[in-house]
Parts: sequence; C-alpha cells; structure tokens
Amino acid sequence: MRNRVRHDRFEELFDDELRRQLTSTSAAHSDLRGALAEALLRVRNRAAPLRHAEAFGSEGAVRLRFADGTTVLVRGDGKGGLGMAAVAAVRGETVLLSRLQVDAAGIDGVVSWGRRHHAHFHVLGADQPD
Repeated sequence: MRNRVRHDRFEELFDDELRRQLTSTSAAHSDLRGALAEALLRVRNRAAPLRHAEAFGSEGAVRLRFADGTTVLVRGDGKGGLGMAAVAAVRGETVLLSRLQVDAAGIDGVVSWGRRHHAHFHVLGADQPD
C-alpha cells in the first residue's frame, strides 16, 4: 500500500463517497469469502463427495459440484489434477475435499481419492448449481 504524504495529489482523487463505497465493497467481499469458507467446511466435515467437475470459461476455471449441492468455481494447480479427479468421480471413486486453508490470500483446498491421489485448487468464487 502507498504511504500517504502530505499534499499527495493521488489522495485528492478519492472523495468521501468513493471511500465509503470501497469500504462497503471490501466488507461484502469479506462476507462472501466467509460464506464460501463455511460452505466448504460443511462439505469437508460431512464428507460430501465430488459429483461433477467441468470446465468453466476459457481461463482455466473449473466448476466443482459436490453431493450436498455446494458448487464453487476454482482454478487447479495447472498439473491436470482436477481433470483426473473428475475422471475418478465419473468412474465411481469417492473424491473428497480433504484439506481447506482460509487466509488473507483466499481459499485453497485439496480433493483426494484413492489412497494417494490428490489435486490442489484455489477458490475463485461461488456458483449456482444447475
């Protein structure tokens, strides 16, 4: 973040209304991240298996749908792991959310299947089930 300097011309660009809107948007984003984290914690604690994974858009996003109806948009670690998890789910293997990490950088998770297979992902946002 920039250090404020007396008579900083950059600061003159922000009026009070803009500051209030920025604060409100920041709070709403924080609430959304909290709601996503709670939903994913329920998925993990209830051991709701992955039912479906599909590409979403052209930017490498994937829509994950769990058995309890929770649907999130994620981006995998780039090694094809989420594709392998999707194939495992289609073949009838139980693919579970095994780890979840929530911090200032966002929400990261791991889905696991079999005894040694896993895929890492970063949550981009919520999505609605079809």
